[in-house]
Amino acid sequence: MREADASQDSAWPSFLSLILVALGTLGLFGCVAVLFMGMRGILELGGFVAAGGPYEIAHPAPDWVWMLPVSFILGALFVMIQAVGATLAGGFKIIGAMWAALFLSLGWNFLEFGFDAPGGGRSWGWIINGVVFILMGIVPLIGWLPWFSDFRALMHSGWFQRRVLEPRSSAWYAYLAIHIGAAGAGVAVGLAFFNALA
Repeated sequence: MREADASQDSAWPSFLSLILVALGTLGLFGCVAVLFMGMRGILELGGFVAAGGPYEIAHPAPDWVWMLPVSFILGALFVMIQAVGATLAGGFKIIGAMWAALFLSLGWNFLEFGFDAPGGGRSWGWIINGVVFILMGIVPLIGWLPWFSDFRALMHSGWFQRRVLEPRSSAWYAYLAIHIGAAGAGVAVGLAFFNALA
């Protein structure tokens, strides 16, 4: 029985599960990159924009502002796609990484523009928001560290998994490499997409 379990742990995930994992990770980090760049554009305009209405608008919304809500919605969809692939593969999900990537990147924007506000000087409201966002991004990462939680249990977490990738096996390292490559490609695609339309 133990040998059967070991062979199941060492089995490679299906091609479909890896495609879903790569697609979900790529799309998610692409959406985070678009949100990151979009937020910078809004902060450069003073942190608020508007469109429409009978009055003259001091800070009109850029033509690309529609990308922000669309990226947020699509990001949630890509998280679900990755979760389905992870469940089928028996690997880890990236909901925590998504949370950290989003809040750390947006927190960086708040801090950068808070210490060097568009009108000059400092914006303490943005600085406080930046500190809060950075803390919100770091806290979930603490639970990922092996010395704060059972690493094996963390890798095995998830609902309705048919099997579990053995940590530090060749299949597990390949699964991890797919995430890293897809995340990097997603950021590159997101930046290129935003720069092409902004």
